Amino acid sequence: MDLKEKFLTDSIWQLKKEESRIREVSALSDELRNRLFRIFHTIKGGAQVFGLEISARLAHQLENLISKESIEISELTKEIKNLITALNGENVELKDLDEEVRLSDLSFLPDEIISRLTKQELDRITEYRNRKKFIAVVRRKFNSENLLEELREFCGNVSSYGELIATLPLSPSDFYFIVAFSREVEAFDLGAEIISNIAPESNVQLVVRQILRHAEDLARRSDKKITFESKIQVDDIPEHLAKLIFDILLHLVRNAVDHGIDERGKICILIEKLQDGISLKVSDDGRGIDLEKLRTEAIKKGLLSESGDTMENLVDFIFFPGISTVNELSEISGRGVGLDSVKRMIEDVGGTIKVMTGSSGTTFEIFIRNNSSLNDLNQKNQVE
Repeated sequence: MDLKEKFLTDSIWQLKKEESRIREVSALSDELRNRLFRIFHTIKGGAQVFGLEISARLAHQLENLISKESIEISELTKEIKNLITALNGENVELKDLDEEVRLSDLSFLPDEIISRLTKQELDRITEYRNRKKFIAVVRRKFNSENLLEELREFCGNVSSYGELIATLPLSPSDFYFIVAFSREVEAFDLGAEIISNIAPESNVQLVVRQILRHAEDLARRSDKKITFESKIQVDDIPEHLAKLIFDILLHLVRNAVDHGIDERGKICILIEKLQDGISLKVSDDGRGIDLEKLRTEAIKKGLLSESGDTMENLVDFIFFPGISTVNELSEISGRGVGLDSVKRMIEDVGGTIKVMTGSSGTTFEIFIRNNSSLNDLNQKNQVE
């Protein structure tokens, strides 16, 4: 099951479970309201990553609905069912990523090749990368007098090793081929020169690539000049942990794009394998968290007295439900839900998160222990 399928399956299951619970109550408790906030917010972000625009809009509408003081239970359950229907029916992404975003996935290819690929060929390369194939650019020169015969023989040989994605002639007898292989091949296997070859990504690398592609799109739509850097020092990990990392990065990176960076800046992701677990760091060089605004919001919520807490400890209030330092809501963030959701996800598997902020930016550090398992998540779901 790939990440998109897992996102859809998990989201539908969670929505059905909550819809059933809501039917049993006459009014929403604060605890239930906060949990629904987190669920809708997470689904909205995931739907936007995978291009499910209708589902993203419906989740955003549910966020608006749950914000009202008075909510009709029948209206809420109806809107949840609409979102379930959309998630069940959207098998095709409705919003195409434009060429600039797609090219960020293909930086391993020579520029002269990228410029000649069609949209369908770009899509096929991305598809094969998602299926963990080796992608190679192969160059072969043919005898012009026997071109068709040699070309047919060469393509047949390539097909015995992998799938031919694109054929790009450089001259009447000189060709580039882009091929997807199930294993690494050598030049002598093909009788050709291998110009470029990239190994399959780990599931963590795939997660980061999808998140950064989405973040680049958000930055462009927000008219911000943001550069993204990532360093991944982790091999394949269990799928439930890859999904957890996806959810964590989705919230943190969207948050950094939306109000961590003003007009231009840099966002970095570092994921490392430690002896006893996995370390994640997400940092930006933006303006930092407004601690005075955070103090004001905490006082308004009754979480802090006028004379309470130091600036050093104050930053932890950023993880409380409903706390946000943003003045205006957007479809990306601003409801004070994302960071609360991140903290709960991490603590549900026994992990930790801390935040450091200042005038030079903000860094979130997360640790997930090696023995974090599906049992942790299953036990949590049973309690809820």
